[in-house]
Amino acid sequence: MGRRDIPWAGVITYLRISLILMLPFLPAQAQSLDQLAPVSRIVIQIDAAIEDQRFLEPLQKRLMADLAPPLEIGKLTGDFNLSPSFLGKVDSNALIEQIWNSLDRSADLDVIHIFLIKEDMNGNNSEFLFANSYGGVAEDLKIIVISLSRLKADDYHLTAARVSKMIIKNTARVAGYMSSNRCVFGFPRSVEELDSLPDSWCEPDRSLLAEGGIARAQNP
Repeated sequence: MGRRDIPWAGVITYLRISLILMLPFLPAQAQSLDQLAPVSRIVIQIDAAIEDQRFLEPLQKRLMADLAPPLEIGKLTGDFNLSPSFLGKVDSNALIEQIWNSLDRSADLDVIHIFLIKEDMNGNNSEFLFANSYGGVAEDLKIIVISLSRLKADDYHLTAARVSKMIIKNTARVAGYMSSNRCVFGFPRSVEELDSLPDSWCEPDRSLLAEGGIARAQNP
């Protein structure tokens, strides 16, 4: 028989794809390499244009049950341009840049800043976004912007549940937790898909995030 060359490029590609597909099923220790940034507190600012704020009380209860860092909720401070473009949506990336330029790095390190706005928004070549964020372990500032335009519901408890999912998902992401797409880490393309996601993190994500000071450990 003649000698046959092994197609190593194809083998390596196959192994990479197989590893990606296996990621959700790997044991917790295989995913514990994520380096999480320290988070001293989470500050949530609410756009005054959001008239019905009844969702804030159940939202705070949900977040306090899931997030370990101290939580502060207050009115939006700062003079930000929240006017929609000619497309009828706020450019979320431009808003994040405004916020980034307004923050004091000496005072805002280790703080996650979350801004809830009324207007619909887009960005990253998407027609619309529920949320957008900037951060990571290597970034000194961590920012999350969330639009209530599509998240609000007649039942304000449902509004709170939707916003909570966006907050806990993106809080973990800007802190550097990137290795999971399970449960609340899914990427919903509609509010129906968002509503179908679990309310919080699944294991082993919750335990890993609790070790990193982001999540509250779940009572046995």
